[in-house]
Amino acid sequence: GLTSAIVDGQPDNATLLAVRRTSKQLYRYAAALTCVLLLVIGTLYVRHVLQANKGLDLPFVYLAWALFAAGTVLNNYFGYYTAFIQGWGRVTQCNQVMVLSKTVFLILGAVLTVRGGELLGLGIASFIAAFCGRILAMKFYEAGKATEGIAAPSIDWRILLPNASRLIVVQLGTFLILRATVLIGASFLSLVEIASYGITIQVLMILSGLAALALNLQMPRMNAAQVRGDKAALRGLLGSAVLLAWLVYWGGAVVSLAAGD
Repeated sequence: GLTSAIVDGQPDNATLLAVRRTSKQLYRYAAALTCVLLLVIGTLYVRHVLQANKGLDLPFVYLAWALFAAGTVLNNYFGYYTAFIQGWGRVTQCNQVMVLSKTVFLILGAVLTVRGGELLGLGIASFIAAFCGRILAMKFYEAGKATEGIAAPSIDWRILLPNASRLIVVQLGTFLILRATVLIGASFLSLVEIASYGITIQVLMILSGLAALALNLQMPRMNAAQVRGDKAALRGLLGSAVLLAWLVYWGGAVVSLAAGD
């Protein structure tokens, strides 16, 4: 098992370094597994959809799929950045990474789609958004410099496997809940119809995520106000956060609806 993370009242940097190295290994395995699943099962699914929709530019569609898959694998490979940032309590920085990634995808995807990029535009937007998010996460991931060079104990990656496997199951279930309608609908609807539905769902999910971040960014200040017993400040912070969340969601929905028409 793992030893305590606190030694003589100070952080156990040696154990932290060992856990980080082991986490890197686990995330690399997860990224490799994701890559295999996307290349095999994902590509077979794309091929099945294309067979029901003749007349499409196959290299164009496969390139869009490859870019989307590459962005997903990139997120998984460097996912430990965000995990450690959140674990260190840097909630604001973690949310900034999410905001940047979602905003880049939303804006770039809309621009490229309007300019005639279609599926390829969305694939490019997905990859660039993932790349930008990982770059910002890497910038925030600065504590590693303080522990490099320390003699760290060896941790068997299988110690972290139970929690990691549960996280994978949860993420897979979340993905299927959010995407199952698109995956199943593609077998019964035309590609144009299901693409329109998928893009709409994606935009609404991004807007919902951005609206939730408006609340999450205020959580530390609201927690501090609650600890102080300052109910007036707590009500003001909660009210402004909810108002901002509504403005972000409905403002974005109206703009998306106008642009879609």
